[in-house]
Amino acid sequence: MRHKLASALGATVMMGALITGGAATANAAQPEARSAAACSGYPYEKADESVKIRKSKKASATAVGLLPKGAKAKKLKCNVQYGGYFKGCDPNAGATWHHKWWYISYKGIKGYVPALCTTFSK
Repeated sequence: MRHKLASALGATVMMGALITGGAATANAAQPEARSAAACSGYPYEKADESVKIRKSKKASATAVGLLPKGAKAKKLKCNVQYGGYFKGCDPNAGATWHHKWWYISYKGIKGYVPALCTTFSK
């Protein structure tokens, strides 16, 4: 019985991958679930130092505001967004962190801040 159930589950995952064009893995939803849980437990990002809020996910994008050091901004997307390279705040961080951005709202200003410059906050 378990084998038939596992086969049916595997076929369902494969069909979903074919329809969506994604990879066929049973664990594909887990990172999304972890991101959602992190957002519900930590819906804000706190600025480790003052950082510009950008119009898009790159350091050269137009600044639309400032997130001051110690200020909390509400996450508008629970998962981190990949974008342009940013080397400030923590130049010793792992290479992938230099491309991660949070989409936030601070005092009515919506935009992106580098993940290197913020910390999860409640």
